[in-house]
Amino acid sequence: MWKFHRVCGKNVSLENDCTTAKRLNPTDTSDHGICFTNTPLVNGELFEIQVEELVTRWGGSFSTGFGIQGIESGNL
Repeated sequence: MWKFHRVCGKNVSLENDCTTAKRLNPTDTSDHGICFTNTPLVNGELFEIQVEELVTRWGGSFSTGFGIQGIESGNL
């Protein structure tokens, strides 16, 4: 099971040993809600994202993206 990297946006709370990411104050702002996996995904690897709630106030309130490099330890 993969986990989220501890480097994340300031409006993200990581819970359950970094297996759950929640947006802080989702109705106040749509900024700074980015998070990453703690290891790069492997080509062909399957994974699942479970969305428990959507905030309809913001257009594009849920987006996903994929990169080919791991994140450097540091700040966003």
